[in-house]
Amino acid sequence: MVRTRASKPTLPEQIPAIKQLPSMQLCDLYQREMIRAARSWLVAGKSHRTIDGYLRAAAQFHAYLVAHEYSTEPDAIVGHQVEEWLLELRNRPNSRTGAALKASTPYGYYKGLQQWFRYLVGKNYIPKEKNPIADVPCPARPQIAIEAYSGHTFRALLDACAGDDYEAIRDLAIVTMMADTGLRRQEIGMLQIDSIVDCSYVSVIGKGGRPRTVVLDDMTQSALELYLRARGKRKDATQYPDLWLGKQGPFRDWGIRHMLQKRAQMAGLGDEHIHPHRFRHSRAIRWLLDGGSETGLKASMGWSSSQMIERYTKAAHEKVAHADHRRLGLMAKWMNED
Repeated sequence: MVRTRASKPTLPEQIPAIKQLPSMQLCDLYQREMIRAARSWLVAGKSHRTIDGYLRAAAQFHAYLVAHEYSTEPDAIVGHQVEEWLLELRNRPNSRTGAALKASTPYGYYKGLQQWFRYLVGKNYIPKEKNPIADVPCPARPQIAIEAYSGHTFRALLDACAGDDYEAIRDLAIVTMMADTGLRRQEIGMLQIDSIVDCSYVSVIGKGGRPRTVVLDDMTQSALELYLRARGKRKDATQYPDLWLGKQGPFRDWGIRHMLQKRAQMAGLGDEHIHPHRFRHSRAIRWLLDGGSETGLKASMGWSSSQMIERYTKAAHEKVAHADHRRLGLMAKWMNED
């Protein structure tokens, strides 16, 4: 029987941006309040990744204020400074690669800064009527049609996981589950033994702490059953409640990311070709193309808004439109009208 251990409390200090605060050259107020804001957002159920994005937006804006010799006092910030910063972002190169920033970057930073100012207003650092971002329009978010992984790519990745050793059996189960369910990498990584119901369903805690149950395909069930038998033979099998185990304990989201890169290289796909989140897009696209309902897709993917369907399945909608166009033959009908 698995010995369930009390989970460690989630702390602001575990968020990457908080760890890097000493090197960010922020004023005392920002350093202090960013930690408090992170704690507040954690209580509200925000993920580490989401909070990290909020904090980095606040830190980037602080750096902009300092560079232009503007005051960093919250109640001294005005809307045109936010607008100037957003315009500057469009022409700023990536600090790591030197390439132009993605077109979606200003949108992401705007959303992060919006949450930061909302926090400062709530703490009375800024009067509500003087929120500097209130009248700044949100940058457009480009809608990019992301294609589903092809059958060739999926088969190549599965072949790269083939083997009788523990790691191969585990990796095959993870890849199969990601493709079948569209679970987020963090959701897959946080699964526990008791998340699995008869190898037929998986209980997931998604974004915002929202629970849902996702059914497993026969192929996924077989891969999972094989993994559970292999896991049960480990000496530390009863030591951890985590579903996935690595060489030194739990095998979570970052381990999964590196595993996918490794298996992609083995498959000859290149480490940049396989992205964990694209499995989620692929599952959503194939669901709709094969006649699945939008209501069922929304529930199984853990979306609270129907807008996510449009974002994730733009490529599917385009393919349906192309098929409808060919099937309808409107031009021929038009030409033959009386």
